[in-house]
Amino acid sequence: MKEIIFFELKKLVNIQKIIVLSMVLFLLCVGSFAIICTMGDWKGAGEMLTHYRGSVENNPQIEADVASDDARISEYANWLRRCDEVRKANLAEIGFEAETLVIGNTVFYGFMEEFIANYLPFILGFVIALLIAPVFASEYSNKMDGLLLSSKHGKRTLIIGKFIAAAVVILAVYCFVVGVFGVISLCAFGTGDGNASFVFTADYVYNYFSSPFNFRVWQYMIVLFVCSLLGCIGFGGFVLLVSSKCRSALPASMISLAVIYIPILAFKSLGQNEGVVPNILRLFPGAIMGVRTLFSNYFPVQIGNMTFSITFVSITLFCISSVFFSIFAYRGFQKHQVQN
Repeated sequence: MKEIIFFELKKLVNIQKIIVLSMVLFLLCVGSFAIICTMGDWKGAGEMLTHYRGSVENNPQIEADVASDDARISEYANWLRRCDEVRKANLAEIGFEAETLVIGNTVFYGFMEEFIANYLPFILGFVIALLIAPVFASEYSNKMDGLLLSSKHGKRTLIIGKFIAAAVVILAVYCFVVGVFGVISLCAFGTGDGNASFVFTADYVYNYFSSPFNFRVWQYMIVLFVCSLLGCIGFGGFVLLVSSKCRSALPASMISLAVIYIPILAFKSLGQNEGVVPNILRLFPGAIMGVRTLFSNYFPVQIGNMTFSITFVSITLFCISSVFFSIFAYRGFQKHQVQN
């Protein structure tokens, strides 16, 4: 099995491709960092977020600053208290208990969250579609499918080797992209305060102001990484399914890119988070890879007499569908009719 996996990895990537891809991904990470820097007042946000530390409620520094002669400081202190009060009141109306907000320097985490939400699905969606589409499709176009399926290793071992090789590539690319962007952000801002409420991811509190979740920043970072990686692997399963049905890698890549990009662009063009259409779009790989739209609010889904969160529904259905995609991809290549 080890030899088969290495053989399949060599077919997907080589030294030259790795070097070129690494350089391109590095530049994309740097470009994404620069764009995020220019899109918000991160310096100002960092200054305000480092001004306080700890719980918003009964915070001596906030209480003192409310009466400050500095209008900017006084307004910010009042805003923090209002955020906590309004969030608690709003979530109480829908049956959730909001923990008191904890403030701290979250600029680093905000950069990571912004990158995963808006840039990672586009970057990794393209890379996964490009690298994984040839797994089965190239065997058809090269007329090697019949030979491979009749080899001494057998169909089962061969196909499992292809799946493992594809998973290794996806994991490696994901770790490289997230790692490079994380190191850049870490060097620029430091680790910050991981114990702060995830609502305070940088300067845009309203992303998660109505979220029923009470994550601390470090907890939400784990959620971000796990869900986005899950989305990448699940999308890879879909690409493998398409690859098993296409006779060339190019159409397999194009179909896969359409599935990842069109729902993302459609969601952004709607300009709204609630409704049947946005909830349907949350079921696609791009929403899982971007994570934010799943946790930004409470989106109930009525199924019979039971009510579920769209977060639970989306992740559950995505996991189930990813398993089926992989099974159908396996069976599709295993049982296809070899063309002479």
